[in-house]
Amino acid sequence: MLIEWIKSHPGYAVFAALWIAALAFRQVWKARGATKSGRVLAGWIVSLLTLAAGAALLTRAPGGLESLLVYLMVSGLLVLTEAGTVAIAEAQENRRKEKEARETLLHVEQKLHLHIEQTPLGVMELDLEGRLLEWNSAAERIFGFAREEVIGKDFRHLILPESARKDLEAVWDHLLNGSSEPGHMHENVTRDGRVILCEWSNTPIRDSSGRIIGISSLCEDITEKHRAAREIENLAAFPRYNPNPVMQFSEQGELVYFNESAEEMARSLGKQKVSEILPADVAAAVRDCLENGGKQERRETKIGTQTIAWAFFPIPAVRCVHCYASDITSRLNLEQQLRQSQKMQSVGQLAAGVAHDFNNVLTIIQGHCELVMSGEKVSKSGVESLDQIRMASDRAAKLTQQLLTFGRKQFMQMELLDLNEVIERVTQMLRRVLGENVNLRCNLAPRVPAVEADATMMEQVIMNLSVNARDAMPGGGSLTIGTVPVMVSRGYVERNPEAREGTFICLSVSDNGTGIEPDKLSKLFEPFFTTKEVGKGTGLGLATVYGIVKQHQGWIEVESDLGKGSVFKVYLPASGKTAQARNGKVVPQKVRGGKETVLLVEDEDGVLTLARGILKSYGYEVLDARSGIEALRLWAQHDTRIDLLLTDIVMPAGMSGLDLAKKLRGEKRDLKVLYSSGYSIEVAGQDFGLTDGMAFLKKPYQPAALAQKVRECLDMPA
Repeated sequence: MLIEWIKSHPGYAVFAALWIAALAFRQVWKARGATKSGRVLAGWIVSLLTLAAGAALLTRAPGGLESLLVYLMVSGLLVLTEAGTVAIAEAQENRRKEKEARETLLHVEQKLHLHIEQTPLGVMELDLEGRLLEWNSAAERIFGFAREEVIGKDFRHLILPESARKDLEAVWDHLLNGSSEPGHMHENVTRDGRVILCEWSNTPIRDSSGRIIGISSLCEDITEKHRAAREIENLAAFPRYNPNPVMQFSEQGELVYFNESAEEMARSLGKQKVSEILPADVAAAVRDCLENGGKQERRETKIGTQTIAWAFFPIPAVRCVHCYASDITSRLNLEQQLRQSQKMQSVGQLAAGVAHDFNNVLTIIQGHCELVMSGEKVSKSGVESLDQIRMASDRAAKLTQQLLTFGRKQFMQMELLDLNEVIERVTQMLRRVLGENVNLRCNLAPRVPAVEADATMMEQVIMNLSVNARDAMPGGGSLTIGTVPVMVSRGYVERNPEAREGTFICLSVSDNGTGIEPDKLSKLFEPFFTTKEVGKGTGLGLATVYGIVKQHQGWIEVESDLGKGSVFKVYLPASGKTAQARNGKVVPQKVRGGKETVLLVEDEDGVLTLARGILKSYGYEVLDARSGIEALRLWAQHDTRIDLLLTDIVMPAGMSGLDLAKKLRGEKRDLKVLYSSGYSIEVAGQDFGLTDGMAFLKKPYQPAALAQKVRECLDMPA
């Protein structure tokens, strides 16, 4: 039927075929990616070509005119439909794109807002007048202001201290001129008035034309970070600038860090590298510290003559060990000197105690010997025996005197002395003592400051040191005595525990003799220690010097080079006063007695009996007591009669002679007091002030010396 219809309607068939061909052409054009306007143009072209072809065919076919009219209407409708469809599609496409753009913009804005709110940095936007347009949560947290409190307000009046506002003007002008300000730090204030340190990054905001319309600012509160950085820097400076060597070891015992002090120690020990001065077992020490978690101290190594102390401290968190080193050579030497000084002090106490008791015995021996020798019925042989007893007791008294001097328990008669004058006076006798084979020279500094000292003791110091130097030069040699004022510094004191800061006079005695062995230097001043042959020294010469010097608040140093000689240096405190002129020889006076009453207080029975007899032989009335308590009872009965208190210093029953004299003079101001002791007053532990009407008599004493001192004391003005 289709074939028959085509044969009967050929114009319609041609029209249908052309129309189908036009549609097919348009679809192929569209499929190849033609634009909408291109597809419309293609539709028009196809339609016109189809119209032209169809018109040529349809006008020759039966019913062709009607077919042509139909064709024209359908083709126009198709063209118009295509154009409308394309326009509608374009409008829909534009609306879709606009929607996507709005959604994308909204998404970006949401993301940007989220980033601004979540960033730990304070985000602010300012207009050209400095008013706040944006203020995020971090800014609220940093400065304490809520967003609604600050929007539209000048930020300079909110978070800037007044002192920083002038400095900001230059920064603000810089920003408005188009320059950024990254990494700018300055102080800010919070809502509660706290001052914080902030780091700012400021950037100008421009519109599409490039005109600056505002400022974007990012802010970070770096107060704690800055404090932590300074603390870290401070901690890092501790090992770097520590005057002591500081080192760090890895877990394997490798040296991974050392400071400059460690390098300096290595160089001072003659080493090139720090690793060369480490203990041999340092790796084992590091492992032991980390395994046991405990520190290791008091490890010592010897490098040459120096002693190095090491201390290891584990740091488990980072698996390393910190090590500190110190040169303790000087400290050990000082400790040795201190122990030696303490030993000398203990020996001195013992020696002085023995000497004190022995002096009481010698007082009895010498006193009775003198009394017997003064009698008329003593035979010639008896006198000779008594004379030997007296000389032996004199030698014993000198030995006890040296022991007391060493123990610093000897009574001193202090006066201002010019040491140069003392030396000049002693050298006249020294030249005879030293002999012709010793060349004595004096190297005295002119106009040395005076020293407050006991003249006799100073002479003994010079004499003992000179004789000791002579004995070190058996074949003769040169001996030099010198003086020089010195200023002792703090550094010197740190090296010598006996020294003190200030001005001192150094008295030196040097020789070019045999010298002293190093192992004997520390024992030189011990009593009864001697380097001389048996029978050629008591061992008390240098001990006596030591005691005298210490009693004068000084110290003594020794330098010796074996085979070349020795130098003894005595340091005595200088006085700012002028030395006193020495009196001439004292002419002995005849001892006279008296009728006064003497309260005699002595705990040693033999001395008490002797003194009582001597005083009575000179006409005095004597009341005797064996303790301070007993003396108080006698005083209560005879206080008005007693003219003089003669008392030992150290006594039993809890009351010393000083305490007794103080109590009695408190009741009777014009009471005369004569102290007597084998010690100096230092033993009593009190200040010994011999005021008017008071005197001191040293034991052992001769009968005439006792009588003379009693008379002198009684004749003193009250």
